[in-house]
Amino acid sequence: MPARAQTLERMLDRAAARGVRLPPPPMRRLLRVSAGLLQTEIASLVRDERHPNGVDRATIARYELGTREPREGLRRAYATILQSLSGLHSKTTEDSSHA
Repeated sequence: MPARAQTLERMLDRAAARGVRLPPPPMRRLLRVSAGLLQTEIASLVRDERHPNGVDRATIARYELGTREPREGLRRAYATILQSLSGLHSKTTEDSSHA
């Protein structure tokens, strides 16, 4: 792929990543804790081309504190994980309200 096309593709990826909405930092932690997961477990799932093995635990801690925001592919991966956890959290909350 020509360099110009690669540059354009990166720009589009960045724009798409900025459009991915994440819950507020305190909710990120709540979703993880409610699912019974450790930061290291989430970190191993947040992957992209530059981080094929995931990110480190401290990165997830920063995302949860709001001192750092994920970029590009990591943002999409993290948002997908949180969305999945949100579904689990909603189902758990709904189940406990019917008990």
